[in-house]
Amino acid sequence: LKSAPVDAIIRRVQKKVCQGNREIFLTGQDTSCYGFDIHTNLAELLQRIIVKVPGDYKIRVGMGNPRHVFRYLEALVETFTDEHLYKFIHIPVQSGSDKILRAMNRRHSCSDFFQIAETFLTHFPDLNLGTDIIVAYPGETREDFEASLALVQKVRPSICNIPRFVPREGTPAAKQPYAISKEERYARSAEMSRLFQSIALENNRKFIGKKRNVVVEKKGSRPGTTIARDDFYRPVALRGEFSFGTELCVQIKNAETFALVGEPA
Repeated sequence: LKSAPVDAIIRRVQKKVCQGNREIFLTGQDTSCYGFDIHTNLAELLQRIIVKVPGDYKIRVGMGNPRHVFRYLEALVETFTDEHLYKFIHIPVQSGSDKILRAMNRRHSCSDFFQIAETFLTHFPDLNLGTDIIVAYPGETREDFEASLALVQKVRPSICNIPRFVPREGTPAAKQPYAISKEERYARSAEMSRLFQSIALENNRKFIGKKRNVVVEKKGSRPGTTIARDDFYRPVALRGEFSFGTELCVQIKNAETFALVGEPA
């Protein structure tokens, strides 16, 4: 991976903010190792952007692997206290079994992931935490899968991508014996999805009755609705049409698995 120059990123952010953009997405193959090749890191980049680019906007940081975050975890958490940062992180753990993580050649452990999640949640109790869990990786036993279920139950993410393992030609995993039946792969995927969706709904229900500041982002998928985002990058569905970029104070009236439902307060 090769990092884009800090000054080039800052110039692009400045240009977008000057054009009236309210959301800035920082993304890459792995944002957590940004800057390692140019003697900086993600936390320092964010700090430079905040100092150099004044204005009314928020930054959403893209996916980052757990193993890199430890090199600057304290600084990253401190940076996230700034109002320009959405309180949203996407840290893919991939499995709740250290045995499977080693088989995947992941260079982090489940305890590493727990430490990162708990550190952020301690500072930001309403954190919007996202992760990924691959189910039915070669060699995954029922015990390994249940460890992944237990991890999701413990961390209680609001976003969880749950892909079933698919072999890719030319990778070591594609050459491994694969004894997990199609029926079992789909059953595990469905079981994990049910658990996650129940947790996501519980997470969202705790906001019913509360007021949130939101920024209108886009049209909703349902006719006559609009999607806004709160400070934690949670989607808030509103009935009616609102101009993109409009800032509102809304009261949360209901909750769904993947969105809050609000109306102007």
